[in-house]
Amino acid sequence: MFTNLRLLLEIAVSAGLATGLSLLTLFRMPQGGSVTLVMLPLLYLSLRHGVAVGCGAGFLVGVAQYLVGGFFVHPIQLVMDYPLAFTVVALGGLARKIEYAYISAIIAVVVGGTARFGVHFSSGIVFFGHYAPKDQPVWLYSLIYNAAYLLPEMLFCAILLPPVLRRMRSAIDGG
Repeated sequence: MFTNLRLLLEIAVSAGLATGLSLLTLFRMPQGGSVTLVMLPLLYLSLRHGVAVGCGAGFLVGVAQYLVGGFFVHPIQLVMDYPLAFTVVALGGLARKIEYAYISAIIAVVVGGTARFGVHFSSGIVFFGHYAPKDQPVWLYSLIYNAAYLLPEMLFCAILLPPVLRRMRSAIDGG
């Protein structure tokens, strides 16, 4: 019983921390999206407990993201840009069996960040293509727009996640 309670608490703390970190922005894009560390706790949790647990926390973060300042133009876009986009970050947990924290973290960031990018990219094509300049294909506009904030965010996570993993693993192992 206490194991389940502890896991639920870890999910809640990770979701709360991710939501709090999402409010500390380096810069914000005009039609949504910003450079934050929102993915860091989700990736850590997914590497610690697996994809399914990370998906639960990611879903909660996506809902919280909408509640603390999101907007939507269509119900499908709402689902894509909030719960789905943050849920798929947990796919980074596929790297959890890799023994070396640095390699595990980098793979997690690339997989989870790319999955999130894919969701935002698709949403951008379908729902925000009207913002594209007249001479630019909608797919290219969405690619550039979403890469402008997600690549820096992935870079920051790739820098910070390895030491977080090493520190947390040594603390858990009693070292």
